[in-house]
Amino acid sequence: MRLPVPTPLRDAETDSVWVIVPFSRPENLDTVLGNFSRQSFPSKKLVLVENGLAVGASKVRALENSALVLVSEAHQSVAKNTALHEIRKRGGGFCVTMDDDDWYGPQYLTEACGYAKTYDVIGKSRHFLSMDGNLWLCSRGRANRPETWLTGGTIACWSEDAPKYQSSVNHGEDTLFCQSALARGMTVFGTDIYHYLYRRSATQEHAWRVTPRQLRDHESERGALDLGQEDLDIVTGERLVEADRLLSGGSAYNPNVGIMSTGTMG
Repeated sequence: MRLPVPTPLRDAETDSVWVIVPFSRPENLDTVLGNFSRQSFPSKKLVLVENGLAVGASKVRALENSALVLVSEAHQSVAKNTALHEIRKRGGGFCVTMDDDDWYGPQYLTEACGYAKTYDVIGKSRHFLSMDGNLWLCSRGRANRPETWLTGGTIACWSEDAPKYQSSVNHGEDTLFCQSALARGMTVFGTDIYHYLYRRSATQEHAWRVTPRQLRDHESERGALDLGQEDLDIVTGERLVEADRLLSGGSAYNPNVGIMSTGTMG
């Protein structure tokens, strides 16, 4: 059953947005700064949550007054709570999550802030995945729909309203975060599939420790669609493919004919 659309919230498009990045791998600092600097949204502040690491001070200073660096030795869930607490101390505002190893398109922040006018917790439940150099469209969740689960590297909400992050043996902290929000009567919404690419590398550690083959089998069983070689124009919506039709039982993907110039992918 589709939830009713709530009344508009505060306008994130007119305020400065806080970008929270849990940071534990020094080799990913350039990726973090690149994702942040790439954003077309005009007013943003970077909250770089280090797990006991010495960040490249000169690179962070290059962001001038846009960076607030926090240090936490604790688990990632506690680190995110620390970030939200520090943001509230500074007046609060709309907070958007980024992971330190994924890719975020220029319109990622702008899109999230647009949805913040209507929904409490926003993120991606269906998204693109880069694995072994190939681009996949994962189909675990739905796009442009109320949801019960969001991908952790895309969760956005107002700092004043955010539930506390917690960890569990049986559930990920992002699942628990969304469940806590729903229990409070908050709305959780999965946005469209664009502007975010979840990247898996065999050479880096990830919170979800599975091999590329295990992940490929897992996503295939869930109906994920292999779109072929990674193409960021697809991720940003510059090149559209008939993914919705294919996910609903259409013919196999053909990169030479699977292009369309109109319509949207949900």
